[in-house]
Parts: sequence; C-alpha cells; structure tokens
Amino acid sequence: MKLTDPSRLPNPDAYTKVDVVDSDQIVLSIDASNNPWGQTGDVILRFHGVRSATGLDDCLDDVWLYEELHDANGATELCVLLEAGELRVVADRLSVKCEP
Repeated sequence: MKLTDPSRLPNPDAYTKVDVVDSDQIVLSIDASNNPWGQTGDVILRFHGVRSATGLDDCLDDVWLYEELHDANGATELCVLLEAGELRVVADRLSVKCEP
C-alpha cells in the first residue's frame, strides 16, 4: 500500500514517501536534498519487525524538524517532531541507507 499522494505536495521532487510493505515492514524515503545541515540526498529508513507505528499519514508533505532514537525493550523507537505533528515507529530492527 502506498500512502504518498504526489498531487498533495508543493514540490513533487521533494517529499517523504511511506511504503507499508506488509504488516511487518515499513520503508520511509526522505528527500533531504535541501537539508541545511547533516545528511543530504535521499535517506531510506527500513523498519523490520514493526511493533507499532503512528503518524505515517501525517508525515507526508510536512517538515521534519527533529528526531530521536531510543531503545524500547529491545526494539528501536524512532520519534520525529514534524512541523504539524509527530511520527513514531517502533520496530525490532532499523536499517539506514543514504544516497547522494
């Protein structure tokens, strides 16, 4: 199931895309090409063994302000503060891939 609706986005070349691969896996693709600090280019976060996820629809077409990673009883918890909301994913494993 693809949750991205490019027609909602002001710039179809710069957005966060969410793919729910199945009930166990979520992939976040972030266009960080205009990031003023830190990683630039495309960042792909792949969550395996998803235990819970909230704010997936809200992260589309929003500005990523701040993130934190935590240990959550042996799992990884990603919490993201967005300009208009929050994103939270808890999963057994997180892999990160950065592409220029």
